[in-house]
Amino acid sequence: VSEGFALTAATEAEIATSECPESPAELAVKQRASEVSQRMSSRHLDLIRDLSARNKEKEDQQRREELRSRKREQLQRERVSQRQRSPAVPAPLAPIESPLPPAPPDESSSKDRRPWRARCNSDIGRRQEEVIRNLQQAKQVEREKKENDRLKRQWQAHKAKSY
Repeated sequence: VSEGFALTAATEAEIATSECPESPAELAVKQRASEVSQRMSSRHLDLIRDLSARNKEKEDQQRREELRSRKREQLQRERVSQRQRSPAVPAPLAPIESPLPPAPPDESSSKDRRPWRARCNSDIGRRQEEVIRNLQQAKQVEREKKENDRLKRQWQAHKAKSY
């Protein structure tokens, strides 16, 4: 209200100093244009504040998701390294596709032990590849989410500019 009064006083001062007095209709049009401009400006600022608040919330959510994914990756790495250290103990959450290899044969028969080691190593390698594939898929999904959010923000900014 005080800003409207200041604009009116400024308009009156301009009229008093101008050489060509304006008609009351022209003054009313100028004042109305000034009021509309002021409302549009305040509405624009409100929209920008709302948009920046939403963007901040999304960024916070992205940070939390990134932290969660980093923790998940770290846990999966630890599980893989634990499996490598103790292959006889199955991981609690790992799906078992095939039965574990049979117990090692006697230490004295190295001919039998060699194929057993090869089977164990191939099983370990297969599980590692599976974990790596899962990690890559999770990262790809995360990248796609980020790209989608970036495009959404870009579109929202574009829509806000055209307002």
